[in-house]
Amino acid sequence: TAYLKENPDLMANPVAVINPGVGFKTKQWDLARFAQLADRIAGDFGYNILLAWGPGEENKIKFIASRMTRRHWIAPPTSVHQSIALFRNISLFISCDTGPLHLCSVMGIPTVSIFGPTDPVRNGPFGTNHEVVFKKQTCSFCYKRQCPLNNECMDEVTVEDVFQAVKKSISNHVKILAD
Repeated sequence: TAYLKENPDLMANPVAVINPGVGFKTKQWDLARFAQLADRIAGDFGYNILLAWGPGEENKIKFIASRMTRRHWIAPPTSVHQSIALFRNISLFISCDTGPLHLCSVMGIPTVSIFGPTDPVRNGPFGTNHEVVFKKQTCSFCYKRQCPLNNECMDEVTVEDVFQAVKKSISNHVKILAD
């Protein structure tokens, strides 16, 4: 893609995409935690971090970027076809339950996903190269768009929980792309 040609340093190391977007707010993981996670992945594994976003999500990306201490790149606005072209070049995709997660799953890209109000057995990525993180609650998998409680299903997922899933994915599923 043109973006990759304009940013050749991005592909100098394996690329992990962080995509914080969600279809409804109860599926949202804390944006500051995404920033902490991205910094750990960059620091501990030497991955380059690409922050990806969809329509109406630019402020989420700006928030995450403003809290990161490690070098990162912000993807340009993309269509589905442009996203496919961009994602072909990545090693790992990290998000909540959202459309781009399923796109990467279909493309065979290893993913780490964070689930809360939706059931990963029903709504999760299919295949064997995916790690799913969730904290089972008495109200889990309610599919509610507004939580009558405090959204514990997402709030109790820690950076460490997701980092361990990333570590497992890198160890078991990620194949470094050849030049």
